[in-house]
Amino acid sequence: MTSRVISAIGSSQLSASADFRRTLAGLVACALAVLPLRELFTDWGWLTDTWVVMALVLVPAAALRLYSQPKVWHLLPGLLLAVCYLTHRYVPDNAIAGLIPGPGAWKDVAVLDADVRDSIRDDVAPLQSTVAIQMVLAAQAALFAIAIDLIAVVARRPALAGIPFLVIMTVAGAVPRQPVGLVWFAAAAAGYLLLLASERRDELVRWGRVMPRVAGLRPTPVQALSGRRIGVIAIVAALCVPFLLPIRSVNVVADALHDSGGSGIGDGNGGAGVALDPLAALRGELTRTNPIQLLTVQYVGDPKHNPFYLRQEVLDDYNGKTWTPSGDNQGLVTLGAGLTPDPPSAGPQATYEAHITVNNTLGGNAPIFASATSLSGLNSASWNPTNQLAVTNRVNKNTTYTEAVSEPQPTTTDLTVAGEVLSPEERNRLTQVGGTVPPAVDGIVSSAVGTATSEYEKARAIFGYFVNPENHFTYSTSTKSGTSGSDLLDFLTNRVGFCQQYAAAMAVMLRIAQIPSRVVIGYTHRSPDEKGQFTVTTLDAHAWVEAYFGGAGWVPFDPTPLQQQDARRAATLAWALHPQSASGSDPGTAVPRVSNSPGQTAGLGAASDAPGSSSGSGGLGWLFWTVLAVVIFIGALFVTPAAVRLRRRRARLRAARAGPDPLWAELADTATDLGYVWSPVRTPRQVEGWLREEAVSGSEAEAALHSLATAVEVSRYAPPSSRPPAETDLVSNLREVEASLRARRTRSDRVRARMLPGSVSWLRRRLRGH
Repeated sequence: MTSRVISAIGSSQLSASADFRRTLAGLVACALAVLPLRELFTDWGWLTDTWVVMALVLVPAAALRLYSQPKVWHLLPGLLLAVCYLTHRYVPDNAIAGLIPGPGAWKDVAVLDADVRDSIRDDVAPLQSTVAIQMVLAAQAALFAIAIDLIAVVARRPALAGIPFLVIMTVAGAVPRQPVGLVWFAAAAAGYLLLLASERRDELVRWGRVMPRVAGLRPTPVQALSGRRIGVIAIVAALCVPFLLPIRSVNVVADALHDSGGSGIGDGNGGAGVALDPLAALRGELTRTNPIQLLTVQYVGDPKHNPFYLRQEVLDDYNGKTWTPSGDNQGLVTLGAGLTPDPPSAGPQATYEAHITVNNTLGGNAPIFASATSLSGLNSASWNPTNQLAVTNRVNKNTTYTEAVSEPQPTTTDLTVAGEVLSPEERNRLTQVGGTVPPAVDGIVSSAVGTATSEYEKARAIFGYFVNPENHFTYSTSTKSGTSGSDLLDFLTNRVGFCQQYAAAMAVMLRIAQIPSRVVIGYTHRSPDEKGQFTVTTLDAHAWVEAYFGGAGWVPFDPTPLQQQDARRAATLAWALHPQSASGSDPGTAVPRVSNSPGQTAGLGAASDAPGSSSGSGGLGWLFWTVLAVVIFIGALFVTPAAVRLRRRRARLRAARAGPDPLWAELADTATDLGYVWSPVRTPRQVEGWLREEAVSGSEAEAALHSLATAVEVSRYAPPSSRPPAETDLVSNLREVEASLRARRTRSDRVRARMLPGSVSWLRRRLRGH
């Protein structure tokens, strides 16, 4: 008796130590699992709070498990600590003692959550991790750590923890439309292996290595690999295969989630790769959203003149992969009168005045017409003469500002004569094309330019390459992927895309032809009505190109093929006319915001207070269906083991007419599901004695167990001629014993046995026989 008590105490201490180690292993695994999210961001500012919150959740649980078996409530102290930490870190102003969230703090959380929804809807990954994003990500990290602990430690199913790991990997690879980096993949995989290894180590410490049965041995020994070794080999193979096979990096998951066959966005590192992957939303995932009215414009000027587009951001840096704003806000000028572009425009000009009212809050710069001579009503904005932008962080709803404009109307002579030239440094920057240009693209540019000599003639020829109906360029938000290894070449080959792709591609081709160029994003609009008014909505978002000519300054080109039904949204440019064709102008698409500087975004979408806007509209459609699919998949994984177990049980009960062995196998699985340690090397009589001592109590249950064990013993060991007739109530005996086994377990144990039966293992080569 004394030895049994000592053994029980030792076993309890060993179990507590193992649970403590498993919880800490889960913490380390969670910390490694979130590293692939680095693909979504341009900085590491989000990681510290993510790790801190995970530690706050799991460390107290690990400490509690030194004294008792893992329970769900062990996570509650850490969850409370995490809530207090996040409150103090992000919304302390309206919190009780700066730690406990009150009603005001929850309102602050709602504001930050709305900012995150705006970023999801409008921004393009990778993006800067704002305060709002850091808070939401840290909160989700706490929930992720809880989920891993419940699966791997409380439920003791570490293999199923791979599902949340897979969700993170999918998001990290699908949202930015580029594969997860090898380093981050290896880190997450190592975390998952750590979970599996911790469970395996505890099993070895408790029970030793599994010894094969003597009966039924195979004629030749099986050379088995442990799950840990198999996992290591699989990860090493996954890391090495991309270096050994001549394959192109195509993100199938991202292409499927982004509503097209893929935009063919590559990494730009191939031998002939010039990746077309700008923050100007040069991607194939954009779809039309419900229109939100952004601006109302009152035009005062010549009724025969249709003002050109409104601009909000300029992308003038191209590194071979991404178009971004240079962030050059040097030389900002206070708004007022006497504004001029730098360098100045030349040639004839159309003058007019515009009164712009903001109908819904906008993030980023204020939309204005180019070549402003005066601006008033934007108290917090400054004038950037180089990019001709009203620079600010936010334009609030109901803001009204007035702009006087002298819009250049250059003639062919103005565009071909010499004038003010850019500095050598500036010209070199504005004609730079990062990476290696595929020879085929050089050939396309040379063929398009032909015999043109002046910069304007070359630019007009490149523009004509896109708008000439004979070249069959078409507008579509569903783009095609290619196999050339260069996204620019794929687009020029497939000739299907939307405004951002046309603008970015033409700007790159202009730079190849040594013509300074940049991409502008803003809004188209319809012609003013008889009262001189027009409105701008999210459907008017657009991108176009500006090329620099010494005799005229920065001159716009819009290479997007026209669409018949929206031709009224396209402004007519005398120096870059679209030929009449069956298709109309680009109706515009929702263009995501682009970063001006850390913590600042330039947006073309409405803010969260826009009427009719919601987190589930527009670009979130694919996210909703993805999350729903993941939830259904996880639910199916949880239901499938229970279904397999139920089917096996029914088959055994039917087979019980031929003998008691199927019922004995069912009893073994039931005991295993409930957490009892069933040893296959025990005889039926030994099992009966063990169950009487450990689990079965009551005269009826003990009698039922004895009848069942005796029947199995006779069936296995007695000669066929001397076997008594089979008892007809063995199924009832089985149910009586099972009821006694369940009565010794808690409700959570019984639920776990039904939903995640331990007798059903997806890692075994074969299931236990019926």
